[in-house]
Amino acid sequence: MVGPAGSGKTTCYQALAGALRKLAARILEVVEDTSNEGETTDTDLQDSTSISWYSVYTVVLFPNALLHEEIFGACTEQQCTWRDGAFTKVLRDSERHDLSANPFSKLGKRRTLIRKMKWLVLDGDPLATPGWLDRLSTLGKSQPFLSLSSGEKVWPSREEMRVLAEVTDISGASPSAVTQCCLVYFSGKDLWKSVWKAEMDFLYREHTLDHSTMQMWKSMAADLFARTLTFIKLNALTSVMLTDNNAAKNSSYGASDGLQEVMSFIRILNALLDQCRKGYGLKCPPKETQDSLIASISTEVCARNMFVVAYIWGFGGHLHPR
Repeated sequence: MVGPAGSGKTTCYQALAGALRKLAARILEVVEDTSNEGETTDTDLQDSTSISWYSVYTVVLFPNALLHEEIFGACTEQQCTWRDGAFTKVLRDSERHDLSANPFSKLGKRRTLIRKMKWLVLDGDPLATPGWLDRLSTLGKSQPFLSLSSGEKVWPSREEMRVLAEVTDISGASPSAVTQCCLVYFSGKDLWKSVWKAEMDFLYREHTLDHSTMQMWKSMAADLFARTLTFIKLNALTSVMLTDNNAAKNSSYGASDGLQEVMSFIRILNALLDQCRKGYGLKCPPKETQDSLIASISTEVCARNMFVVAYIWGFGGHLHPR
């Protein structure tokens, strides 16, 4: 999985794993309900288990936070024995797991076997040369294996395990490693629009903001957000958190375009709304009186000011002062 930070790589595989787990659990429920009816035949059992869903569970490793020996293993200096690394340990334990083996109450002879699929997720870019991704090229072969520095080969189960890599850039990876992978690219383009829409729904539901305030914020966001992001990109305005000039020029090294700015804006706006809860807030007044009209005007000004403050610091607070 290749794409900038915040493009949805983690959310994508977690959603898929959760869906597969639910499908596997549903198979168990169907088989148990059928067996409890007392009229289960061998044909029914065969039909109920014909669709074999894997129940997926994930193991996440961060290779850049570990030494090479801690990932793949090494020989100990004192005892001269081999010690597996974190990645090697997971590969050795890639055998079939019996997640739910429940004997039928009346048959007593058949068992429902829901296999567990292990997803080993490697989160981080291959920084070294050669990087950790190059060591995994042999895992993409028809007979996958991992060669250790001790001369041993680890043969993981191809049916019960998958290796996933979350990276933002593969320009430093070798062709042999890239060609053995199935690449899924996450562009993250206009992802901030979905984030902002979800946040507007949350604000309306949790803070019970009135309709006029929501409409004003939607209008201001439509006028400012996209144009500001275009201005930042065209003028190559860099963040103070980026020290590498090449990384600053290439957006694939950073977060998705606009996501960092919109998320900062949302955090600041929520902080201002939390402070506003102590007083009258931005809620719609219950009755149309003279005092309520004055309060409505004051509320509109307050809502506009809060939006402007969050906008200035959310979109400009991280920029380099130059």
